[in-house]
Amino acid sequence: MNSNPFIIDDPENLTFRLNRRALADPAVLDEEHRKVFDKCWIYCGHASEIPEPGDFETRTVCGRPVIFCRDEAGDVRVYLNSCTHRGAQVCRERSGNSTRFYCFYHGWTFGCDGELKAVPAEESYPASFDKSRFSLREAPRAENYRDFWFISFDPEIITLEEYLADAKDYLDLIVEQSPSGQMEVIEGTQEYDIKANWKLLVENSFDDYHLVSTHKTWLDYMKDAGVEVRPPKGQGLLLPTQGVGKNLGNGCAVIDNINFRGRPVAKWISIYGEDAKEEIDEIRAELVERLGEERAARGADTNRNLVIFPNLVINDGSSVTIRAFWPL
Repeated sequence: MNSNPFIIDDPENLTFRLNRRALADPAVLDEEHRKVFDKCWIYCGHASEIPEPGDFETRTVCGRPVIFCRDEAGDVRVYLNSCTHRGAQVCRERSGNSTRFYCFYHGWTFGCDGELKAVPAEESYPASFDKSRFSLREAPRAENYRDFWFISFDPEIITLEEYLADAKDYLDLIVEQSPSGQMEVIEGTQEYDIKANWKLLVENSFDDYHLVSTHKTWLDYMKDAGVEVRPPKGQGLLLPTQGVGKNLGNGCAVIDNINFRGRPVAKWISIYGEDAKEEIDEIRAELVERLGEERAARGADTNRNLVIFPNLVINDGSSVTIRAFWPL
């Protein structure tokens, strides 16, 4: 049994309980910033968000403002969005394309390779002034798996591949649904602030138990359209009828379910319309040819709610959604 003061974790007796202080005490969040968000691999963004040299996105990761960008050589970089002169933000736009980042405070200008390119009145600085010492600072560690980019502020952390552990197989399963083996994050971000602990958001995104009650309106709509909304019988070769939860290591986990709500890749339901049947059949055939019957069935006939600890959830069901959480 776990002796943690916030958790009763007793697998032998199938008991797990959480002290509500873990979700409400500011002191707990302060400790989580130091012990979780300063020490783990934290999701930063997807490479498809910055496809061209000079493309950038600014966001806050691990409590630090960063510039997630692609340099002129086409390499992905993650810089601290902080001028090396007096610490002002060097990029105040949410996204865009630029080969230069200009600090509005004193006018220092940096390239998308991070190098300091221009300093106003540089002739007034002493001969010892070396612009190469004032490049934008990068995250101590930045690595990617299948174009999902993560950063860590712990330079001694294990590699990202080690950290992801068994979650890699699920990331592979999601990405390989594409014939090209690549995903693209399309425009259309939903953002919201919630007065709640970040773990509640992870819990809600991961939890499949609330589907029947919370999303009853949607299930009724599908049922009225002729969709069978009950889990199918007799597919135990893939997964148990009621699905399964798995510990994937290092805090990563998945809820894995038999699909009964349709998947454009590649499970037709009536609300897609008769015209979509042929196309979805073709998608299914391509999956089988490329991945084999068993792997294709896993990709097409199952849903997954995947948590990459601590701040990334990928829900791969009727659509693929990427959810990231930034606790403040």
